Amino acid sequence: MPTTKFDAATLRSTVPVLIVEDDPDFGASLRMMLEAEGFDAALAANEVDAIELVKSHRAEIALVDVRLGNASGTQLIATLEKAKPGLLSISMTAYASVESVTAALERGAYAFLRKPFHHDELLSTLDNCLEHVRLERAKCEAENALRASETRYRILVEGSALGIAIQRDGRLEFVNDTLTRMYGYSATGALIGQPVEVLQLSEVTPETRSQQITRLDRTTATIEYTSDAITWDSQSARVISVMDITKRVEAEQSRRELEVQLHQVQRLEALGTLAGGIAHDFNNVLAAILGYSELTLAELPPGSASRHKIEQIVAAGLRAKELVQQILAFGQRRGRVHDAIHVAPIIREVIALVQATLPSTIQVTEDLSTTNDGVRADPTELHQVLVNLCTNAGHAMREGGGQLEIKLDRVTADESLIRRNPELRPGTYVRVTVRDTGTGMGPDVASRAFDPFFTTKRVGTGSGMGLAVVHGIVAHSNGAIAMDSKDGEGTTISVYLPAVDCVVLGPVADEKPAPVGVETILLVDDESMLTELGQMSLERLGYSVVSFEDSRRALEAFEATPDVFDLLMTDQTMPRLTGLELTKRVRLVRPDLPVVLCTGFSGAITEEEAKAEGVSAFLRKPYDVHELSSTVRRVLDQQPEPE
Repeated sequence: MPTTKFDAATLRSTVPVLIVEDDPDFGASLRMMLEAEGFDAALAANEVDAIELVKSHRAEIALVDVRLGNASGTQLIATLEKAKPGLLSISMTAYASVESVTAALERGAYAFLRKPFHHDELLSTLDNCLEHVRLERAKCEAENALRASETRYRILVEGSALGIAIQRDGRLEFVNDTLTRMYGYSATGALIGQPVEVLQLSEVTPETRSQQITRLDRTTATIEYTSDAITWDSQSARVISVMDITKRVEAEQSRRELEVQLHQVQRLEALGTLAGGIAHDFNNVLAAILGYSELTLAELPPGSASRHKIEQIVAAGLRAKELVQQILAFGQRRGRVHDAIHVAPIIREVIALVQATLPSTIQVTEDLSTTNDGVRADPTELHQVLVNLCTNAGHAMREGGGQLEIKLDRVTADESLIRRNPELRPGTYVRVTVRDTGTGMGPDVASRAFDPFFTTKRVGTGSGMGLAVVHGIVAHSNGAIAMDSKDGEGTTISVYLPAVDCVVLGPVADEKPAPVGVETILLVDDESMLTELGQMSLERLGYSVVSFEDSRRALEAFEATPDVFDLLMTDQTMPRLTGLELTKRVRLVRPDLPVVLCTGFSGAITEEEAKAEGVSAFLRKPYDVHELSSTVRRVLDQQPEPE
């Protein structure tokens, strides 16, 4: 920092003085005088020594005799000034004249002393030099400090992540590199001198605002900015601070999307849990419907008018059974068995179903000319895919009518097709195309059509799950789905499923009679209707049956006479004791007793887990008489389970 008060005594030791004098006695005397006053003095007797010492001694003041033998002290002053810029020279002479003083001053002398000079006169002249040195040092320190400050400022401003601009009279007087790059310019200073409107700011105020801007390359960015009044070059101006928050906004958007997805996953998990509970109760109801219907069919003579009606009840019950299995597959994310099937018969079945629900203003056409339509899929899932697609198509044409076209063909996935549908792999596919002439969709809606819970239908008319489920089923079948839709021009959806060779089976021969037996079975189910049905079915097959609706009472009866029973047939989900717990208690008494475990919902235990606990067979509700009879007979005979 600059010295604020002149302290000659302190400065004398820090400002070296060079004496250039060819008179050795006078020179030595002068040196001793200066050192006695605290100066750091050096003595040179000639020009050569003087030049050398002014460099090595770092002298800042020089006392130079005007006459140095044959040399000129006046000329030496100029030489020393070149060797040490800023050197303060004091000319000394005993032969002073106006001309000699003028010549010395012109050569760069700071002061003039006339020999012989008094001690105080010398000190006064030197102190004046010291004051000059002090001021020069202070000036140098200030300039260095200013340069350092400017350097720090430039590093701070140019290296800042904040874009900074100074605006005066509607134009940009200063723009840092960060702001220049933020707007897509590469050249430093490209925005300087431009109107402030080039920054596209909606309003320049002290409040923090955010908005979108368009860069030089036409891409967009989101910025946050503020502005404050300042003085710039003694005039009023405004400093504008701009922050690029594009990544932050994108991160916040991603976080919101993840939160929505998490919420959707939680909803799906809740639906899965609900599906399991519904499936358990519904399977019990279906078991009763199918079981009593089969018992009734067994009592009706062939050709009976009622027989056909009961057979339709059974057919509807079997379709409901498949739907429940599909609900369970959705809820538990478990795989389904995909068999080689023909697609055309399922399409015809769906068309017959959908036509009954569509208004007469919608015409349905089909093109199922190909016969090589084998795929590996679950028929119930494929049925659902086609129903969903046709239902959506019908909804799009419900008000204005139109044409619903379903086409079946076989295609080879070449480079062109794969480029349009990246989910496809090289190979042959069976393609089902559903096209409507309805309202169509714009790009924004079409891009989200397969998102879970996304729907454009009114509240209460759609869940937004239809196409999401379709996409999941097709993907699980190693297929792909493509959509082409334009607003006001209708929609075409193509489903691609890998083609397989599929043989059409002939009529199935009549099933063998249900196996019968005479053993005693302990039957346990907390549903009284199913307990009664099970007992009736087993007794018709010749077995003796002891049934209970309370698993604890069943255990007590078994423990009282364990050797009476040849088989335990129990439901899994029951109050007090579950089927598996009952199995473990029974096995403590009779380790060899065969056990058949029945369940309407296998979410609590899988077939593998049940068998690991010693269960002999696993029956899923609803089951028919043939499944029941063959399973019971196989377990009693200790035969291996069929593949």
